[in-house]
Amino acid sequence: MKKATAVFGMSTLILAVADVIHGQHNGDAHRFYIHIAEFVSFIGLLCLLEIQAFRLMTDRVGLGRWLAGVCTSFASFLAGLILFALAGGSAHGDGGPLAVGFGLVGCIGMIGIPISIIGFLVAVAMRRLKRSAVA
Repeated sequence: MKKATAVFGMSTLILAVADVIHGQHNGDAHRFYIHIAEFVSFIGLLCLLEIQAFRLMTDRVGLGRWLAGVCTSFASFLAGLILFALAGGSAHGDGGPLAVGFGLVGCIGMIGIPISIIGFLVAVAMRRLKRSAVA
């Protein structure tokens, strides 16, 4: 997992530098393809970081899976949308693929919050029903 994260991170960095070097006003289609590759590698990096954060919360911190999902979704929502705004808040320009990647992760976190809260509440209710005196 760490090697894949390093590969996606380095490819994102290389493509971002290539995008900046290529320049905004060249007017050719090469920049479009650089943006696509940069976006795909950056989304891969963010997804791997999300998986590692979830594993960290469940293994080392000791949270349950649903509670870790709530925490991870909430952190993704806040960090994704804040970093989307800081990266320019637009799909255009040099920060476009990175901003869209952060925005997408923020939106996925926003969708994950109610789903994981409902899952957490159902898991708590099921645990309580199993421990009840009713046979």
